[in-house]
Amino acid sequence: DSYVNKRMRDLEKILDAKEKSELARVEVGKSTTHHRSGKNIFFSEITFHVSKKDFRATAKADDLYAAIDKMRDEIVREVNGYHERLREKRKDGAREIKHQVKKV
Repeated sequence: DSYVNKRMRDLEKILDAKEKSELARVEVGKSTTHHRSGKNIFFSEITFHVSKKDFRATAKADDLYAAIDKMRDEIVREVNGYHERLREKRKDGAREIKHQVKKV
């Protein structure tokens, strides 16, 4: 397995079963040599669509593996945040129903 596939397993663990069937596009590479320092700058990017929501994360670093790790951390954080917002909406809906039932 490639390094990217190994690092993306963390993302697979947090996705729901119906979300895993979606296709992800991952791009990694080297940007141009940095114009001031002469250092190599590597980038990684992931894009995928789940449940009417687009997710995208990009990262740059001096090392390709560091760029991939940063991208993975960012996309995992974004998906976890999305799932948390969905849970909060469900809780708010349940609270509203509970209050309506109490009023009756």
